[in-house]
Amino acid sequence: MQTNVIALPGNTVGDGSSVEIKAAWKILSAAEKKSGRFHTTQALIQGSLTPVTVGLVGFHAFISRGDQGGWATFAQVDNAPVQAPVKSGTFNFFNPACKGPADITTTCPYNVKDADPGQVVQITPDDATADRLNAYMHTLLKQYDPKSPWQYYNLVNVQWPKVPVPLSSLKAPVTQPLPDGTPNDPTLVNAVLETFLQQANVGCIECHQYAATAASGGSKPTNYAGYSFMFGRASTPQ
Repeated sequence: MQTNVIALPGNTVGDGSSVEIKAAWKILSAAEKKSGRFHTTQALIQGSLTPVTVGLVGFHAFISRGDQGGWATFAQVDNAPVQAPVKSGTFNFFNPACKGPADITTTCPYNVKDADPGQVVQITPDDATADRLNAYMHTLLKQYDPKSPWQYYNLVNVQWPKVPVPLSSLKAPVTQPLPDGTPNDPTLVNAVLETFLQQANVGCIECHQYAATAASGGSKPTNYAGYSFMFGRASTPQ
């Protein structure tokens, strides 16, 4: 790490490519399983050996290009109301009928950490260009398979560097936050993956430019790691 900058493979010819996915799931009710509105899989939860059906509710995709890369985030369409609470509708993470415990005339707080019950509102609406793309893709998906669950997922927005900085141009060891490459849009947050980070100028690149290698020998990590937090979770085999 003292002589090499950590850079995931890019998409140049002969260099291969890297895609990193971070996903969020919820345990589905019987009605949700029958709805056909979720991509599902079986999962073991909290050490249980009995699998349960979980549905995908959101995910990030990071495509490495040898620089700041391309970032996209997707959400299931029923997750939460957009911009403000609503008084009707059915959502995965918002109940319009929820009342606060202290005052029955007050709705439950939303986007508040450790609130019980928790409520989610998507603060920043999907990008307008993403809306048009979503409509087009939903049409194609329904033509291909009228029952495809992917027609119930939306692209929220995409982030990329307007002034990309190749990691190969940096001198090792890289001890400062990696370059942000001047993102096209500084705000890119997923309401269910980053509920409590929803604010202007918070985005994937801004966060991941601080991704570092794991600590070694009790010392804090000093080498920043290709925008991937996976390197910070590395450990010596036992």
